[in-house]
Amino acid sequence: MMSAKDYLCRIKDLREYLRQLQLRKENIHMDYTGISAIDYGGDRVQSSPTDRMFEAGCKLLERIETIDKEIERVSILIDDMSDEIHAVDGGKYSQILFLRYYDGKTLKEISSEQSIDYNQLCRIHGAALRAFAQKHNDLQ
Repeated sequence: MMSAKDYLCRIKDLREYLRQLQLRKENIHMDYTGISAIDYGGDRVQSSPTDRMFEAGCKLLERIETIDKEIERVSILIDDMSDEIHAVDGGKYSQILFLRYYDGKTLKEISSEQSIDYNQLCRIHGAALRAFAQKHNDLQ
């Protein structure tokens, strides 16, 4: 069983994975748009350059489709986790958990932004994690 804190820390990892997927998709898209710039003049093969370009383009489009599906899956996971955070209390606990785990801010940054004493914020954060775990029974 996973702790509430460990579970919520996954958001950062998922967001980074999502960013990497989007970069990979952009790179593949650039490869796809650059296919027509390939010079096939020196090749001596039975298939025509047009056929090879078409095949290469199809392979790249399949890779883009696969990445799009993974982007959608990860985006849904992140949205679901965000909804779980907001379901805790819709107030201070949710706000602190969202700032900490979704936005990736440190407790010191949150304490400064929210004008809350750091030690008090640490106590509120702990209570928010317990409330999150209680709301989602499968977490400790």
